[in-house]
Amino acid sequence: MDCLSEIFSSNKIKDHDQQQLIQIPSTPCQPHHQDLATNDPNYKRKRSISDHKERDSLTRKNSVQKRVLHRDVERHRRQEMSNLCATLRSHLPYESIKGKRSLPDDMQEAVNYIKNLENNIKELEIKRKKLEDLALCSSKEDKHFGDYVTINLCDCGVEILINEKVPLSRVLEELVKRQLNVVNCVSTKVNERLLHRIQLEEGDVSCMRMDGLEQKLAEMIVFHS
Repeated sequence: MDCLSEIFSSNKIKDHDQQQLIQIPSTPCQPHHQDLATNDPNYKRKRSISDHKERDSLTRKNSVQKRVLHRDVERHRRQEMSNLCATLRSHLPYESIKGKRSLPDDMQEAVNYIKNLENNIKELEIKRKKLEDLALCSSKEDKHFGDYVTINLCDCGVEILINEKVPLSRVLEELVKRQLNVVNCVSTKVNERLLHRIQLEEGDVSCMRMDGLEQKLAEMIVFHS
């Protein structure tokens, strides 16, 4: 009886070991299963979808970064333009920029203002040159303002001869300022040049009133020409 029990127990142990051996997975079979998974159409489709999603995510991320960069650059550009426009307006006359004006209006006004300044500079340079020539002539003993104005005594008082074109209104204004009364004024053309002859009352003539009159009239001619 004991022998049968031992035999039966031994058989059960062998059967149990065989079952355990059968249940142990075979490691060399794993690459084969991996190949099957790789060749599986569903696996390829899922992998393609995953790759596509990753690319889309990366593309969207790059697009967002570009938009942010472009927005920052544009904001910086607008700020610089605003500062430049404010500086430009600060150099223009108030009459030119008063009221609500657009940027093109300010730019056009700046162009006009610069052109006016250039013209004024050219005119001032011409007048300065003439004044230098006039000062050079007045500094010489043998030269005087007779090239422009001549003041002579006559029987009726004082005669002023002006041989250059000059507005008579300015000449008369200067004479009135000196309290000199004009008796007669005649303008004639001699050798293609205009000659003005102004006669003053004899009683109004005095050294104080006539002092510097010749030079003053000559300077008026220079500034006008």
